Amino acid sequence: MVKMYLNEFDDLISLNSDSIILLTFLRWQYRNLEFYLSNDTHRKLGWTRRRFVKARNVLIERGHMVMVEPPRNAPMICQLMAAA
Repeated sequence: MVKMYLNEFDDLISLNSDSIILLTFLRWQYRNLEFYLSNDTHRKLGWTRRRFVKARNVLIERGHMVMVEPPRNAPMICQLMAAA
């Protein structure tokens, strides 16, 4: 089971509903661990790359996910913030 709190839902739904789907997917996959996140993740979701990047950026901008290490010669390393 993946938790989604009402305040998170309210925060994201008006900005980008895809970010809710992405947040749920990432919590299901990675929980609170650090993980590599590449732009190719869009394929797992059946999305375009542009759609994925937009949803990912909303999660970072709104503080639901942090970039631990920026992409260099490998995908970025991210971590989800604890649900509040």
